[in-house]
Amino acid sequence: MLLEKYAPKSTKDIIGNSSAIGEIKRFITGWTRKTSRRQPLALLVHGATGSGKSTAIRLAAQELGHEVIEAHGGKASFNAYQQASMQRGIFSRKRLMLFELDEMPMKGLPELIKASEHPVICTVGDAYSLSPSARKNFKLLKFDKIGEAEMIKFLEDVCRKENIATDRRNLEQLVKLSKGDVRSLLIDIEMLKAEGTASLSDRIGYRDSEDNIFSTLKVIFKTMSLENSRIAVENSEKEPEELIRWLEENIAEEYTDMTAIATAFDYLSKADIFGSRIIRRQSWNLQKYISLGAYGTSLAKNKPSMRFPSYKYPVFARRNGAVLEKISKNLHISKRRASVYIPVLRMLAKKNSRIFDELGIDEKEAASITL
Repeated sequence: MLLEKYAPKSTKDIIGNSSAIGEIKRFITGWTRKTSRRQPLALLVHGATGSGKSTAIRLAAQELGHEVIEAHGGKASFNAYQQASMQRGIFSRKRLMLFELDEMPMKGLPELIKASEHPVICTVGDAYSLSPSARKNFKLLKFDKIGEAEMIKFLEDVCRKENIATDRRNLEQLVKLSKGDVRSLLIDIEMLKAEGTASLSDRIGYRDSEDNIFSTLKVIFKTMSLENSRIAVENSEKEPEELIRWLEENIAEEYTDMTAIATAFDYLSKADIFGSRIIRRQSWNLQKYISLGAYGTSLAKNKPSMRFPSYKYPVFARRNGAVLEKISKNLHISKRRASVYIPVLRMLAKKNSRIFDELGIDEKEAASITL
Protein backbone atom coordinates (compact mmCIF):
# COMPACT_ATOMS: atom_id res chain seq x y z
CA MET A 1 0.00 0.00 0.00
CA LEU A 2 1.01 3.62 -0.49
CA LEU A 3 0.85 4.11 3.27
CA GLU A 4 3.83 1.81 3.76
CA LYS A 5 5.55 2.68 0.48
CA TYR A 6 5.77 6.41 1.23
CA ALA A 7 6.43 6.23 4.98
CA PRO A 8 9.50 8.41 5.76
CA LYS A 9 12.73 6.42 5.62
CA SER A 10 14.92 9.33 6.77
CA THR A 11 14.46 12.81 8.20
CA LYS A 12 14.82 14.21 4.66
CA ASP A 13 11.56 12.45 3.73
CA ILE A 14 9.54 14.21 6.46
CA ILE A 15 7.27 16.96 5.18
CA GLY A 16 7.97 20.34 6.80
CA ASN A 17 9.56 21.31 10.14
CA SER A 18 13.11 21.01 8.79
CA SER A 19 14.49 23.57 11.26
CA ALA A 20 12.83 21.77 14.19
CA ILE A 21 14.34 18.46 13.03
CA GLY A 22 17.74 20.17 12.97
CA GLU A 23 17.17 21.29 16.57
CA ILE A 24 16.40 17.70 17.59
CA LYS A 25 19.67 16.50 16.07
CA ARG A 26 21.64 19.28 17.75
CA PHE A 27 20.08 18.43 21.10
CA ILE A 28 20.99 14.74 20.74
CA THR A 29 24.57 15.32 19.63
CA GLY A 30 25.23 18.12 22.12
CA TRP A 31 23.74 16.47 25.20
CA THR A 32 26.02 15.62 28.11
CA ARG A 33 25.08 15.17 31.75
CA LYS A 34 27.86 17.45 32.96
CA THR A 35 27.12 20.54 30.88
CA SER A 36 23.34 20.12 30.80
CA ARG A 37 22.96 20.67 34.55
CA ARG A 38 23.05 24.44 33.94
CA GLN A 39 20.07 24.31 31.57
CA PRO A 40 16.93 22.20 31.00
CA LEU A 41 18.02 18.58 30.85
CA ALA A 42 15.37 17.29 28.43
CA LEU A 43 13.73 18.39 25.20
CA LEU A 44 9.94 18.69 24.93
CA VAL A 45 8.66 18.51 21.35
CA HIS A 46 5.08 19.73 21.13
CA GLY A 47 2.65 20.32 18.30
CA ALA A 48 -0.46 19.16 16.48
CA THR A 49 -1.32 15.51 15.98
CA GLY A 50 0.06 14.24 12.68
CA SER A 51 2.83 16.85 12.44
CA GLY A 52 5.49 14.11 12.61
CA LYS A 53 6.97 14.67 16.08
CA SER A 54 7.63 11.06 17.09
CA THR A 55 8.64 9.97 13.58
CA ALA A 56 11.18 12.79 13.34
CA ILE A 57 12.68 11.90 16.73
CA ARG A 58 13.00 8.21 15.88
CA LEU A 59 14.60 8.85 12.49
CA ALA A 60 16.94 11.55 13.83
CA ALA A 61 18.14 9.19 16.58
CA GLN A 62 18.57 6.38 14.07
CA GLU A 63 20.66 8.56 11.77
CA LEU A 64 22.88 9.58 14.69
CA GLY A 65 23.44 5.96 15.76
CA HIS A 66 21.25 5.99 18.87
CA GLU A 67 19.09 3.14 20.11
CA VAL A 68 15.59 4.51 20.82
CA ILE A 69 13.90 3.34 24.03
CA GLU A 70 10.22 4.30 24.01
CA ALA A 71 8.01 4.45 27.08
CA HIS A 72 4.24 4.08 26.95
CA GLY A 73 1.49 4.02 29.58
CA GLY A 74 1.57 2.13 32.86
CA LYS A 75 3.66 1.98 36.02
CA ALA A 76 5.50 -1.12 34.82
CA SER A 77 6.57 0.69 31.66
CA PHE A 78 7.80 3.66 33.67
CA ASN A 79 9.84 1.45 36.00
CA ALA A 80 11.42 -0.30 33.02
CA TYR A 81 12.12 3.09 31.47
CA GLN A 82 13.91 4.21 34.66
CA GLN A 83 16.15 1.16 34.55
CA ALA A 84 16.87 1.61 30.84
CA SER A 85 17.83 5.25 31.38
CA MET A 86 20.58 4.15 33.78
CA GLN A 87 21.97 1.35 31.60
CA ARG A 88 24.29 1.38 28.62
CA GLY A 89 22.88 0.42 25.24
CA ILE A 90 23.40 -2.91 23.48
CA PHE A 91 27.03 -3.25 22.32
CA SER A 92 27.68 0.10 24.06
CA ARG A 93 25.38 1.94 21.62
CA LYS A 94 24.13 5.32 22.74
CA ARG A 95 20.50 5.50 23.76
CA LEU A 96 17.75 8.05 23.33
CA MET A 97 14.86 7.95 25.78
CA LEU A 98 11.52 8.84 24.15
CA PHE A 99 8.68 9.64 26.53
CA GLU A 100 5.12 10.39 25.28
CA LEU A 101 3.51 12.62 27.90
CA ASP A 102 0.03 12.31 26.36
CA GLU A 103 0.10 8.67 27.53
CA MET A 104 2.05 8.85 30.79
CA PRO A 105 2.00 10.99 33.95
CA MET A 106 4.71 13.46 34.93
CA LYS A 107 5.14 11.86 38.36
CA GLY A 108 8.74 10.71 38.79
CA LEU A 109 9.86 12.08 35.42
CA PRO A 110 11.93 15.06 36.70
CA GLU A 111 13.99 12.68 38.87
CA LEU A 112 14.44 10.30 35.94
CA ILE A 113 15.63 13.14 33.68
CA LYS A 114 18.23 14.28 36.22
CA ALA A 115 19.57 10.76 36.79
CA SER A 116 19.49 9.57 33.17
CA GLU A 117 22.72 8.55 31.48
CA HIS A 118 21.15 9.29 28.11
CA PRO A 119 19.36 12.23 26.45
CA VAL A 120 15.62 12.38 27.12
CA ILE A 121 13.10 13.72 24.61
CA CYS A 122 9.40 13.96 25.41
CA THR A 123 6.44 14.65 23.14
CA VAL A 124 3.08 16.20 23.94
CA GLY A 125 0.26 17.77 21.96
CA ASP A 126 0.00 20.97 24.01
CA ALA A 127 3.05 21.96 26.07
CA TYR A 128 0.97 24.45 28.04
CA SER A 129 -1.29 21.72 29.35
CA LEU A 130 1.65 20.98 31.67
CA SER A 131 2.17 23.04 34.80
CA PRO A 132 4.89 25.73 34.82
CA SER A 133 6.88 23.66 37.33
CA ALA A 134 6.76 20.69 34.94
CA ARG A 135 7.74 22.77 31.90
CA LYS A 136 10.87 24.13 33.58
CA ASN A 137 12.47 20.68 33.20
CA PHE A 138 12.43 21.05 29.41
CA LYS A 139 13.65 23.05 26.50
CA LEU A 140 10.50 23.56 24.38
CA LEU A 141 10.49 22.87 20.64
CA LYS A 142 7.37 23.52 18.56
CA PHE A 143 6.40 21.34 15.58
CA ASP A 144 4.14 23.30 13.25
CA LYS A 145 1.15 21.83 11.47
CA ILE A 146 2.12 20.79 7.94
CA GLY A 147 1.26 23.53 5.47
CA GLU A 148 -1.28 22.92 2.70
CA ALA A 149 1.19 23.94 -0.03
CA GLU A 150 3.74 21.38 1.21
CA MET A 151 1.12 18.64 1.36
CA ILE A 152 -0.18 19.39 -2.14
CA LYS A 153 3.37 19.26 -3.50
CA PHE A 154 3.87 15.88 -1.77
CA LEU A 155 0.61 14.52 -3.22
CA GLU A 156 1.45 15.73 -6.71
CA ASP A 157 4.76 13.88 -6.47
CA VAL A 158 3.02 10.68 -5.30
CA CYS A 159 0.42 10.89 -8.08
CA ARG A 160 3.13 11.40 -10.69
CA LYS A 161 5.15 8.40 -9.47
CA GLU A 162 2.04 6.19 -9.27
CA ASN A 163 0.64 7.34 -12.64
CA ILE A 164 -2.57 8.56 -11.00
CA ALA A 165 -4.52 11.05 -13.09
CA THR A 166 -6.01 13.82 -10.96
CA ASP A 167 -6.12 17.59 -10.90
CA ARG A 168 -4.95 20.19 -8.40
CA ARG A 169 -8.51 21.02 -7.36
CA ASN A 170 -9.09 17.44 -6.17
CA LEU A 171 -5.79 17.44 -4.31
CA GLU A 172 -6.64 20.73 -2.60
CA GLN A 173 -9.96 19.23 -1.50
CA LEU A 174 -8.19 16.18 -0.08
CA VAL A 175 -5.71 18.32 1.83
CA LYS A 176 -8.42 20.51 3.38
CA LEU A 177 -10.42 17.47 4.49
CA SER A 178 -7.37 15.71 5.92
CA LYS A 179 -6.56 18.51 8.39
CA GLY A 180 -2.86 17.68 8.18
CA ASP A 181 -3.10 13.88 8.45
CA VAL A 182 -0.66 12.50 5.85
CA ARG A 183 -1.66 8.88 6.52
CA SER A 184 -5.26 9.64 5.64
CA LEU A 185 -4.15 11.46 2.50
CA LEU A 186 -2.22 8.45 1.24
CA ILE A 187 -5.23 6.20 1.75
CA ASP A 188 -7.37 8.68 -0.20
CA ILE A 189 -4.83 8.60 -3.03
CA GLU A 190 -5.00 4.79 -2.92
CA MET A 191 -8.75 5.23 -3.43
CA LEU A 192 -8.15 7.44 -6.47
CA LYS A 193 -5.73 4.89 -7.88
CA ALA A 194 -8.30 2.10 -7.54
CA GLU A 195 -11.43 3.92 -8.69
CA GLY A 196 -10.51 7.03 -10.66
CA THR A 197 -11.18 10.68 -9.87
CA ALA A 198 -14.89 11.14 -10.62
CA SER A 199 -17.19 11.95 -7.69
CA LEU A 200 -14.21 12.30 -5.41
CA SER A 201 -16.11 13.92 -2.56
CA ASP A 202 -18.67 11.09 -2.52
CA ARG A 203 -15.99 8.45 -2.03
CA ILE A 204 -14.04 10.39 0.56
CA GLY A 205 -17.16 10.61 2.68
CA TYR A 206 -18.13 12.92 5.50
CA ARG A 207 -15.47 13.96 7.99
CA ASP A 208 -16.34 15.52 11.29
CA SER A 209 -14.52 18.78 11.95
CA GLU A 210 -13.69 17.69 15.50
CA ASP A 211 -12.82 14.05 15.05
CA ASN A 212 -11.70 12.42 11.83
CA ILE A 213 -13.04 8.98 12.77
CA PHE A 214 -13.47 7.95 9.14
CA SER A 215 -9.76 8.50 8.50
CA THR A 216 -8.95 6.45 11.61
CA LEU A 217 -11.10 3.58 10.34
CA LYS A 218 -9.48 3.71 6.92
CA VAL A 219 -5.99 3.44 8.39
CA ILE A 220 -6.97 0.53 10.66
CA PHE A 221 -8.76 -1.38 7.91
CA LYS A 222 -6.29 -0.72 5.08
CA THR A 223 -2.84 -0.88 6.67
CA MET A 224 -0.81 -4.07 7.13
CA SER A 225 1.48 -2.32 9.61
CA LEU A 226 0.89 -2.64 13.36
CA GLU A 227 2.78 0.64 13.88
CA ASN A 228 0.43 2.55 11.55
CA SER A 229 -2.56 1.02 13.32
CA ARG A 230 -1.16 1.99 16.72
CA ILE A 231 -0.57 5.58 15.62
CA ALA A 232 -4.10 5.83 14.17
CA VAL A 233 -5.65 4.62 17.45
CA GLU A 234 -3.51 6.94 19.57
CA ASN A 235 -4.29 9.94 17.36
CA SER A 236 -8.03 9.32 17.33
CA GLU A 237 -10.20 11.64 19.42
CA LYS A 238 -12.55 8.71 20.12
CA GLU A 239 -12.32 6.87 23.41
CA PRO A 240 -11.14 3.24 22.93
CA GLU A 241 -14.56 1.85 23.90
CA GLU A 242 -16.30 4.03 21.32
CA LEU A 243 -13.74 3.18 18.63
CA ILE A 244 -14.49 -0.52 19.22
CA ARG A 245 -18.20 0.17 18.53
CA TRP A 246 -17.27 1.83 15.21
CA LEU A 247 -15.13 -1.16 14.24
CA GLU A 248 -17.88 -3.64 15.15
CA GLU A 249 -20.30 -1.81 12.89
CA ASN A 250 -17.97 -1.69 9.89
CA ILE A 251 -15.96 -4.93 9.86
CA ALA A 252 -18.46 -6.69 7.59
CA GLU A 253 -18.59 -3.60 5.36
CA GLU A 254 -14.81 -3.68 4.84
CA TYR A 255 -13.82 -7.35 4.91
CA THR A 256 -15.26 -10.02 2.61
CA ASP A 257 -13.17 -12.99 3.76
CA MET A 258 -15.06 -14.88 6.48
CA THR A 259 -11.87 -15.89 8.29
CA ALA A 260 -10.77 -12.26 8.52
CA ILE A 261 -14.22 -11.23 9.78
CA ALA A 262 -14.23 -13.98 12.43
CA THR A 263 -10.69 -13.14 13.55
CA ALA A 264 -11.48 -9.44 13.83
CA PHE A 265 -14.61 -10.05 15.91
CA ASP A 266 -12.65 -12.45 18.13
CA TYR A 267 -10.17 -9.67 18.93
CA LEU A 268 -13.01 -7.23 19.62
CA SER A 269 -14.68 -9.73 21.95
CA LYS A 270 -11.45 -9.98 23.95
CA ALA A 271 -11.29 -6.18 24.12
CA ASP A 272 -14.88 -6.18 25.40
CA ILE A 273 -13.91 -8.62 28.16
CA PHE A 274 -11.19 -6.23 29.32
CA GLY A 275 -13.73 -3.40 29.20
CA SER A 276 -16.05 -5.33 31.52
CA ARG A 277 -13.21 -6.14 33.91
CA ILE A 278 -12.26 -2.46 34.09
CA ILE A 279 -15.79 -1.51 35.15
CA ARG A 280 -16.28 -4.46 37.52
CA ARG A 281 -12.88 -4.30 39.23
CA GLN A 282 -12.19 -0.58 38.74
CA SER A 283 -8.83 -1.69 37.29
CA TRP A 284 -8.18 1.26 35.00
CA ASN A 285 -4.63 0.07 34.32
CA LEU A 286 -6.24 -2.51 31.99
CA GLN A 287 -7.61 0.20 29.71
CA LYS A 288 -4.66 0.02 27.33
CA TYR A 289 -5.67 -3.56 26.44
CA ILE A 290 -8.95 -2.36 24.91
CA SER A 291 -6.92 -0.90 22.04
CA LEU A 292 -5.68 -4.42 21.24
CA GLY A 293 -9.09 -5.02 19.70
CA ALA A 294 -8.35 -2.34 17.11
CA TYR A 295 -4.86 -3.71 16.44
CA GLY A 296 -6.25 -7.22 16.02
CA THR A 297 -8.91 -5.96 13.61
CA SER A 298 -6.19 -4.33 11.53
CA LEU A 299 -4.06 -7.50 11.37
CA ALA A 300 -6.96 -9.95 10.85
CA LYS A 301 -6.70 -9.70 7.06
CA ASN A 302 -4.16 -11.37 4.77
CA LYS A 303 -4.16 -8.39 2.42
CA PRO A 304 -5.96 -5.03 2.26
CA SER A 305 -9.33 -4.92 0.55
CA MET A 306 -9.55 -2.61 -2.45
CA ARG A 307 -13.18 -1.90 -1.57
CA PHE A 308 -13.89 1.58 -0.22
CA PRO A 309 -17.27 1.38 1.53
CA SER A 310 -19.07 4.26 3.18
CA TYR A 311 -18.49 3.64 6.87
CA LYS A 312 -21.57 3.65 9.10
CA TYR A 313 -22.22 5.14 12.49
CA PRO A 314 -22.57 2.54 15.29
CA VAL A 315 -26.15 1.29 15.70
CA PHE A 316 -26.40 2.60 19.26
CA ALA A 317 -25.34 6.10 18.21
CA ARG A 318 -27.87 6.10 15.36
CA ARG A 319 -30.82 4.80 17.37
CA ASN A 320 -30.15 6.25 20.81
CA GLY A 321 -29.27 9.86 20.23
CA ALA A 322 -31.93 10.92 22.75
CA VAL A 323 -30.40 8.69 25.45
CA LEU A 324 -26.94 10.11 24.85
CA GLU A 325 -28.39 13.61 24.96
CA LYS A 326 -29.92 12.97 28.41
CA ILE A 327 -26.73 11.42 29.78
CA SER A 328 -24.74 14.32 28.36
CA LYS A 329 -27.02 16.92 29.93
CA ASN A 330 -27.14 15.32 33.38
CA LEU A 331 -23.43 14.49 33.65
CA HIS A 332 -22.28 17.73 31.99
CA ILE A 333 -20.25 15.96 29.33
CA SER A 334 -20.31 15.79 25.53
CA LYS A 335 -22.53 13.32 23.67
CA ARG A 336 -19.37 11.70 22.31
CA ARG A 337 -18.12 11.10 25.84
CA ALA A 338 -21.58 10.01 27.04
CA SER A 339 -21.45 6.75 25.07
CA VAL A 340 -18.50 5.61 27.20
CA TYR A 341 -20.76 5.69 30.29
CA ILE A 342 -23.26 3.17 28.89
CA PRO A 343 -21.46 0.11 30.41
CA VAL A 344 -21.33 1.91 33.78
CA LEU A 345 -25.08 2.60 33.66
CA ARG A 346 -25.77 -1.05 32.82
CA MET A 347 -23.84 -2.15 35.90
CA LEU A 348 -25.47 0.43 38.20
CA ALA A 349 -28.96 -0.39 36.89
CA LYS A 350 -28.61 -4.00 38.05
CA LYS A 351 -28.38 -2.71 41.63
CA ASN A 352 -30.70 0.27 41.35
CA SER A 353 -32.97 0.72 38.33
CA ARG A 354 -34.07 4.13 39.64
CA ILE A 355 -30.89 5.60 38.18
CA PHE A 356 -32.69 5.78 34.82
CA ASP A 357 -35.48 7.85 36.39
CA GLU A 358 -32.90 10.27 37.80
CA LEU A 359 -31.46 10.72 34.31
CA GLY A 360 -34.90 11.13 32.71
CA ILE A 361 -34.54 7.93 30.67
CA ASP A 362 -37.89 6.19 30.02
CA GLU A 363 -38.55 2.42 29.99
CA LYS A 364 -38.10 2.00 26.24
CA GLU A 365 -34.81 3.88 26.27
CA ALA A 366 -33.66 1.95 29.35
CA ALA A 367 -34.39 -1.33 27.56
CA SER A 368 -32.13 -0.30 24.67
CA ILE A 369 -29.29 0.30 27.12
CA THR A 370 -29.64 -2.95 29.06
CA LEU A 371 -29.92 -5.22 26.00
